[in-house]
Formats: sequence, structure tokens, C-alpha cells
Amino acid sequence: MDVTRQKGCVGYDYIFTTKDNKLMVSFKENDDISFRCKNDNNNSFLVVNITKSNEDIYNLFEQLYNDIIDCNICINNDAINQRIKTRDEYSCLVKGDIIYFKSDEPIDISAPEVKYNSMIISKNNENIELQFNFYDNKKNNSVTISSSNSRYAPFNIPFMRFYKNLQQYDPSYHQVTMNEYLYSKRKLLKKKKK
Repeated sequence: MDVTRQKGCVGYDYIFTTKDNKLMVSFKENDDISFRCKNDNNNSFLVVNITKSNEDIYNLFEQLYNDIIDCNICINNDAINQRIKTRDEYSCLVKGDIIYFKSDEPIDISAPEVKYNSMIISKNNENIELQFNFYDNKKNNSVTISSSNSRYAPFNIPFMRFYKNLQQYDPSYHQVTMNEYLYSKRKLLKKKKK
């Protein structure tokens, strides 16, 4: 996975390029976070895998995933987190160990039924999978997390924390870690066995 960043309207926009897809995470002028996919083939469904090939980025996405699944909204306050976990927003967002996030920004509000893009986040041993489902991929290929009016509030807080932590990552100073090296070696060995 290749990671680049560019100056955005607020902070940096981060672009994650895998062999199949490209994902941009940005902070919009209205203080919302956007997960935007490059969708050259106008697919209604895209998957972006965040692998351990970049440990820093993987750890940020894993922290986001764990914070939502474990309901770690208020840091160091388990009592409040346990109360939040009983709210309807949690049961709408988390099903088992999978996160289902419907965009806070509608695609077409003039339609008889308002339509939204969605993002499904899951985790396995080797990667964090972001699955995007686009209602109308020609108009909009992003999922928006609102900072102030999210349907999933307060579960938008881990996304805000994720973006803040992402701002500390500078791809130009990335040095391969031992874990990344071992991960790439395991992947190479698996390919050779096939």
C-alpha cells in the first residue's frame, strides 16, 4: 500500500493506494470527514484493504475499529462508555464484529426514499477491510462522517480522533519496521507455495 498526503482545505488529505483501489481521507471545510474512493469503473461496490505492509497506518485503522467495537468513546471512563454501548446508535452501527456506517450525507434527497452511500469495516488477522457501497457511483463516491450532526453520535468521535492521529503521519519519513518486513516475507512465501 502506498500512502501519500497533500495539503487539503483543512490539514492534510491522505491517499491510500492499493493494487486495486485508491482511497482519500480528508477533512472538509464544514468539519466533516470524507472517505472518498477513486471509482474509475463506476463500480457500486469497492473494497480497500489496509494491510500490515504499513504498520503505522494499519495501527491507526485498527485503533479506529477497536474504539468503535469496544465503545471507547470517552477515554479512561469505562462507566460512561458502558452506558453509551447500550444506546440505539451502537446497535445500529455494530453487528457482532462488523461496523456498518451509513454516510451522514445523503446522495439524493429528492428521491421518494433518501439514499446514502455506506462503509462496512471489518477486521481479520492480516488486514482491516473497508467495503464501500455506492448508491449512485456516478454522482458521489464518498462516505461522510459528520462532526456535529452524525446519526451515530457520539460514535463519530473515534473517526475525528482517527483523523487527528492521521495528521501526525508523514509518509516521507516512513521507515520499514521489523513487523512490516516480516509481513512482506510471509506474503512472499505464500505466493511461492502456490
